[in-house]
Amino acid sequence: QREEETRKAQERTTVADYLNHWLTEVKLERRSNTYDNYERMVRVHLIPRLGHFYFNELTSGDITATWSAMLEEGYSPSVIEHCHARLTTAYTVAIDKGTWGVTINPTLKAVRPKPEKEEVNPLSSESVELLLDTVKDTDYFSVIHTALHTGMRRNELLALRWSDIDLAMGTISV
Repeated sequence: QREEETRKAQERTTVADYLNHWLTEVKLERRSNTYDNYERMVRVHLIPRLGHFYFNELTSGDITATWSAMLEEGYSPSVIEHCHARLTTAYTVAIDKGTWGVTINPTLKAVRPKPEKEEVNPLSSESVELLLDTVKDTDYFSVIHTALHTGMRRNELLALRWSDIDLAMGTISV
């Protein structure tokens, strides 16, 4: 009887309730910066727009309409893609656990805008040398040198910890 009551309660769970529950699990599994980004995406974008739906009744059409509305509000396809990724992961976790009354991930058939590709203009070797010479005596030399020689993105560089770096092997784990 208790299992049946739990199942019924979970089937009446809203997207907001589930996402808040999911975030408590994410907090245990991810670094604090990653968790902060997930939490912000959920709090600022997902819960205000989708939180009122029942978790097991949200449809791909509801999600597609939400992404369209966000585009009309001026949000970039990149922000929408991040929202979509968080929502997809949350549904995948719920399905994998076999709880919450969800058997289908509605995000998989939702249509989302494609992020615009930015043209990359890499620096010439002369420009790289000039940049490194310019910053050689500053606090920024190490991070700029690492960025230029690894292709790591800003947030990846800023999130690095000593435990990510193996000086003996000459490797960095991102």
